[in-house]
Amino acid sequence: MPTICLSHSSARELWGLLRKGSLSAMPSCAIDEVPDPCRLQRHVLDHLSQAEAIVGSLSRPLHVCSHSREALMRGKDVRGHLLSDETTDEQILRLGEGLYVTSPELTLAQLSLTLSPLQRAAYAMELMGAYSLGPDGHLSAVQPITTQAQLRHFYSQLRWPLVKGHMRRAVELAREGSRSPAETELYLLLCAPPRQGGYGLTKPELNIPFSLPTQWDALLNTPYILPDLCWPCKKLAMEYDSKRYHSLEQERDRDDDRRCALEELGFTVISLRTKRFMDPHRFDELVRHRVAPRLGVKPPPSDHEFWNAIYAARRELLSPAS
Repeated sequence: MPTICLSHSSARELWGLLRKGSLSAMPSCAIDEVPDPCRLQRHVLDHLSQAEAIVGSLSRPLHVCSHSREALMRGKDVRGHLLSDETTDEQILRLGEGLYVTSPELTLAQLSLTLSPLQRAAYAMELMGAYSLGPDGHLSAVQPITTQAQLRHFYSQLRWPLVKGHMRRAVELAREGSRSPAETELYLLLCAPPRQGGYGLTKPELNIPFSLPTQWDALLNTPYILPDLCWPCKKLAMEYDSKRYHSLEQERDRDDDRRCALEELGFTVISLRTKRFMDPHRFDELVRHRVAPRLGVKPPPSDHEFWNAIYAARRELLSPAS
């Protein structure tokens, strides 16, 4: 039975399955166990469909990696990638007999050459967040599988300047704690540098807990509340009511109760609905007249260069159903 090590976009897709509990990771392997795709290309798909049915459902082409330069070949259904000589044992994880995957940190580094700056930061936030988004757009609540400290340690060890720079900027822009793609997108459009299509606002906290008064504890059935985005020192919170992720009527009622509870805690709460978020001009008005003044931040000039960056960022991050 051939051995494979999934990498790049295939590893990203597989990590989504792992986080939802579809598979269980096993200890890391030694680097010399990482296979050579040259020897696998003819048999790898049969192996996946027979021995690893869930992996067989991954998108094609499959991306696999090897430590051998001779492995660098391409085929219709498999793409082979060379592992850097700085790859360590801890960066290759064993999933089962003959099946390996690059670590979340290494996967982000590998994808940093093909993703845009905002997409890198968004993926870092997904890995550090409490959600996983499947290829079909289905959202699953999961545990984070890495931290900002772990990602920083990883890129600090890299010797390849281009990848190191890409990953460093993505990780430093990203924030831990996101619980949905909508929160990640909102955060990035607010806080990314203007040249990348953001407003350069002060970075908020995401989903940090605040203890609730007794009456709200009973109503919300929880002793604490997690505002989507908040700036505690400014007593400002933003709640995003996405039509995809908060579409049920009872969920909207709960959002209203959350807003009232935050106001009782002394927060000014800005609620953002999907239609306003998806309209760049209405969103711009909200940021310039309600968010930035509360933070004491001067928004970037509303010139041609700024709007070009805004539209580009939205094309990269947003889908019509956000």
